[in-house]
Amino acid sequence: MHRAPRVMGDKTIGKDGPTVADRLAEYICGLRFDDLPAAVVDKAKELLVYHLSLGFTGHSWPAGQTAVSLAQELSGEPGSASIIGEPGQVRPLEAAFANAGLMVQSHEDDVLPPMLHPGRVMHPTAWAIGEDCHVSGRELLTALVVGYDVMGKLSDPLPRSDDYRRRPQYRFTTFGGAATAARLLGLSADQVAQAMAQAGHAGMGVVEGSEHFWNVNSRLTTGGMMAAYLARAGALAAPRTIEGAYGFYQFYFGAVPDGLDASLDRLGSHFAISDATTKPISASGTNIPALQIACSSGRRATSSLRTSRACVSSWQTNGAPVTSTTKATWSAGQTARTRPGSRSDSASLRSCSMAKSTRPGAQTRAIRRCGPCSTESL
Repeated sequence: MHRAPRVMGDKTIGKDGPTVADRLAEYICGLRFDDLPAAVVDKAKELLVYHLSLGFTGHSWPAGQTAVSLAQELSGEPGSASIIGEPGQVRPLEAAFANAGLMVQSHEDDVLPPMLHPGRVMHPTAWAIGEDCHVSGRELLTALVVGYDVMGKLSDPLPRSDDYRRRPQYRFTTFGGAATAARLLGLSADQVAQAMAQAGHAGMGVVEGSEHFWNVNSRLTTGGMMAAYLARAGALAAPRTIEGAYGFYQFYFGAVPDGLDASLDRLGSHFAISDATTKPISASGTNIPALQIACSSGRRATSSLRTSRACVSSWQTNGAPVTSTTKATWSAGQTARTRPGSRSDSASLRSCSMAKSTRPGAQTRAIRRCGPCSTESL
């Protein structure tokens, strides 16, 4: 019989003992609401309400309306789960599809390192199955926590990469969704392990054309739910689908990360949901730091502009009052921008100083600034 070769550097393949899916299942089934620190519970509540608000916001986008109409069409008959902001009910899969499509429209969902967006999948899954199964609020929050944890702990051991072409979001999301769904469906440990293995086949999506990617996240959401439904129905998957020689890690990343065991050991002691942050700007998480710097610089420039204008005691060009078209904008360490055809001098102005600029054919101008001025934008 042909036996799959062991990959060098892979510390999990061939090990005796529980599989990765078994270890995840033990945690998913064993975690209790009372095990959660108060701060973790508060964070789960905060993110739940936050993503609910994104669902309402999503109706403002044509793509959000498409998600809703398609879900209603596919459901075809009254169901047991709600679409945010819509009357009536549809089946859980269609409700989750629509809600995931709605909340991604504004690009303000939460972020979990490295470049993961758990909320846009975990929350639609939890709402749809939670409503269908009439679970308690405590159980709903616990299921959200395990979803974030599974997604986070499987991705944590991988080295951080700036390669935007291979986003981990499209690979790991279904594990978190399957974990949340399996917990809410009340699956046994063996069934949850099967759901984790099934989720290894559900990753999908590429970055090309990401401006239209809302439906990829909707399909990732239903893919995680289907992994749990398949396990409940008795469908089987290879026990080592995640770490096997031809499994998830090998297929997508070329090897099982060495830190996987250590990452799984942290289940129950560190809750990934605590690391999730919401976006302060409607943009890709990759671009937000640069946008924040730009916005901060813009606010400082605006503040300097107002202060410096108030400090100008006299500024005339060729004896005529300066207008908005002749004002020069100064910035510390940068070149002054002057009238077309004139010469600019590089200057760094300091507070309580006299800044002078001489132009060909123009008289010397003096700008007197008072103490509060530390930069100059006039």
